[in-house]
Amino acid sequence: LRDIVEEKADIVTSGDASSLAVMTALSEKDLIGRLYMISPQDPDNMREYPDFINRLKFYMMCTPLTGTFSYILCNTKLSFIKKYREEYFYNGSLIRTEDIRAEIESAYRGGTDSRFAGASVFGKYTNMNVIHGLKGLTKRLCLIYGKNDKGAEHNQVFYTGLVPSAEVHYINNSMKRPHMEHAQEVASIIK
Repeated sequence: LRDIVEEKADIVTSGDASSLAVMTALSEKDLIGRLYMISPQDPDNMREYPDFINRLKFYMMCTPLTGTFSYILCNTKLSFIKKYREEYFYNGSLIRTEDIRAEIESAYRGGTDSRFAGASVFGKYTNMNVIHGLKGLTKRLCLIYGKNDKGAEHNQVFYTGLVPSAEVHYINNSMKRPHMEHAQEVASIIK
């Protein structure tokens, strides 16, 4: 990171990648300026760890035949469209075909080996509990949520409880992807 970033940089992240951004801000204090988290990971999910059932899901998805079949069933075009309509976007007419296509392409980028990354997510191996990291965060933290996201208020209370100086912004008429639904409004907050 030090070879690439020559001056302080701000981090803009969304969803589950927020945990990684917090840990990066902690480890590279002199390289990171501000931290913008758009609909960050649910704190209840970040604390989950691979129990017996999750490890079983992981091993099932890693098997060649059943794992590949399960991964394909979990990542169909219809499942992505449903997720966009029910969780990500408030206004379904703003969903672009290119976004769905990009999501599908990234899900299958590694061919049948993509199931290993999916298995890690399903098995909770990618979760990172960053409560200790948030308490020690000295960077300016900005939280951006969609006003219509069901879990936004719960998440906001959790994050501001750990970092009281955090700025909080709600974007009207949006859910988990306000940066895709109202890009201009989110960009004006980040400037």
